[in-house]
Amino acid sequence: MRALLADHPDLEVLAKPSGLVDLPDGSVVVLVLEGEDAGWLNINRPVFARKLLKVVLFCRREVTEVLAREAPDFYDWIAQRHECPPGVAEHAVFGIRQALRCRAPGILFVYGDEYTSDRQARIERVERTFREALPGRAIRWINANNHYARIVYDITTAGRAWVACDTVSSSQVERFRWALAQARRKTRAILLVPHFYEDRYWNISDDVWIHLQSAMECLADAGARHPGRLAAVSGLEGMVIRYLIELLQRDYPEEGLLASMLRSADPGAGLCEKILSAGLARNPIQGLFIPPPVQRYLGKRIGLWRWSRRPTREAERWLELDDDGESPLLQGHAPRIEFLLGRGQRTAERWSELSKLAYEHAHLDIAQAWAGQALTLKKHSANHDAMEGASWVMKQVQQLRWLDGVRGFAQMLNQTGRAADAEVFLRRVLGLPIEGKLESQFLGLTSREALLAFVRGTEVIELDPQVRKDLWTELAKALRSQGRHLEAAEVEAQRDQELGKSPPTS
Repeated sequence: MRALLADHPDLEVLAKPSGLVDLPDGSVVVLVLEGEDAGWLNINRPVFARKLLKVVLFCRREVTEVLAREAPDFYDWIAQRHECPPGVAEHAVFGIRQALRCRAPGILFVYGDEYTSDRQARIERVERTFREALPGRAIRWINANNHYARIVYDITTAGRAWVACDTVSSSQVERFRWALAQARRKTRAILLVPHFYEDRYWNISDDVWIHLQSAMECLADAGARHPGRLAAVSGLEGMVIRYLIELLQRDYPEEGLLASMLRSADPGAGLCEKILSAGLARNPIQGLFIPPPVQRYLGKRIGLWRWSRRPTREAERWLELDDDGESPLLQGHAPRIEFLLGRGQRTAERWSELSKLAYEHAHLDIAQAWAGQALTLKKHSANHDAMEGASWVMKQVQQLRWLDGVRGFAQMLNQTGRAADAEVFLRRVLGLPIEGKLESQFLGLTSREALLAFVRGTEVIELDPQVRKDLWTELAKALRSQGRHLEAAEVEAQRDQELGKSPPTS
């Protein structure tokens, strides 16, 4: 487009061939075709000769095959054919290069909803863009489901390679981000996410406006006289199209908008002076979500790197500065944990605090690992409160793991037809009376003696309310499996009463 515009400043871009009829004679046109246009082109090919049009046809290979098959007369008029190699979105390439140049803490690569179910496709998409942006650089993919210590090790040993993680849950995001901070990695990290988020990482996407025709219609409605030209020069970057629409609605001259984009290798960044002067990007320096074009334009002037170096106490205060902003990627204790891991000396007190925060954030394996770090350093610490905190976390994690084992074992007994065994086991754990001899109720278990010792040695403890609810429910299932429906109903009523829930009325 840029090369053609240099020689033909009146170049037109069309997405529908019917628009050719209204063009002045001798016009130079880029016509973006679809297979459905073949019939019109074959019938109306005299229009090209009568109006002396110079046309560049741009289409996919499958559209070319349709033209050859369904518009043979028109197809024979084509003078030259050039194969275009597969390309990537230029705005994503510019974003990755600028992120590296500015030593951004990391990249959130937004892949969009259409790739949610196809993990391999989105990984290949990121790798293609990355190779175009930084040829010769390596990516090491990290599995966030690995043991946390392994994640930290993989990041630590990555060297100068970029580390990337494809995440599908907030838990995986947190594990990867905390491991990055624990490994003291300050940059060269990529996190795949489905949407834009408020975060200190840079949001980058290779997404484009769905259809050229749709973008042209929106720009024309906003007042553009040559909407195809604007859309094509913008690279169809979705956010740039939206900014162009808003600027046109504010009576910014179309020629000036086009000139701004052409003056910069990155059209989105070239437009940003006008975007900022119009006030379309709110809080561009202080905000936690910065639109990608503005982000590329501001570069090192972005205030987020300064935010990441504030004192520790500031990290727990999350401000949403823009009412129209995206939701934060890290929530709850997660941003504070990331901050504490990446800053300052890792003393026993620091590990103890981190372990408690991770426990409260429901990452039990990480909480246990960090509590272990604190206890390992206890001989160098005079802070007994920190040691007590770490010991408390270890005890709580072990108890919760025990409860998970109890719940899983009870479910296994029920699912394998051992309802009587499940009943005795659950009654003992819940502190309920057991009829008959305990030994006589456990039949056919492989580790009978070990189970008897476990059940006899189990003390009634204050179980987690949700765990108690699950155990009550499993006990009711065990009774129903034995045909004791009235007793099962009584157990459910007792469960509801204990949990403060009104029993159902018959």
